[in-house]
Amino acid sequence: GQPGCQGQPWCAVYQFWKLVKIFGLARALQIMGGGFYNCRSVTRHAKQKGTWHSTPKKGALVVFRNGAHIGSVTKYDDIYIYTNEGNTSSTPGVVANGGSCRNKKYKRTDPAIDGYVWIDYSTASDQRSTETAIHLDKTPKWVGMVNTAELNVRSWAGTEYPRIKKYPLLAQHNLVDVCNTIKADDGTAWYYVRIVNKYYGFVAARYITKV
Repeated sequence: GQPGCQGQPWCAVYQFWKLVKIFGLARALQIMGGGFYNCRSVTRHAKQKGTWHSTPKKGALVVFRNGAHIGSVTKYDDIYIYTNEGNTSSTPGVVANGGSCRNKKYKRTDPAIDGYVWIDYSTASDQRSTETAIHLDKTPKWVGMVNTAELNVRSWAGTEYPRIKKYPLLAQHNLVDVCNTIKADDGTAWYYVRIVNKYYGFVAARYITKV
């Protein structure tokens, strides 16, 4: 249900899908950011968040060839990393757009490896359970109007989440369909909204007035 997935090389989308299954959508977006269909965007997001490292870790994402491809680390030793990748092939080395999912291995010294995005899996079950309990109904309940000059449209409830790619900003007096209300981690209210009948995202409730 996230914008930007269609028509893209899917190695990063595959890793994002796996993280959604483990953590739920909100945490997966925190890990990979809004550009989860673009490996370079994932790298930039990780560097901004301080999760980018030069050494492997089990469960980490691994990015190759200046953001041309991405996989996840299933295990590693002193010589090799072992990966699970989407949109690759069984041919040794980095293969982008290979059309299949494969388990592969690389020497840790392989110059094709850019680096690693470390992931904390310790709270996975709690985060997934919390999100599963939130029902995001896409049926519009009422119409709201933006009451501030500019309003960010985010991929989940909270200022820590990235803006959606297709419609990142609303302007004052724009109208939206309000579908649901949820609480962010800090307790503030956010609306799940539909924009121009086709884009969905989250906006801070205080900036929307019912009309």
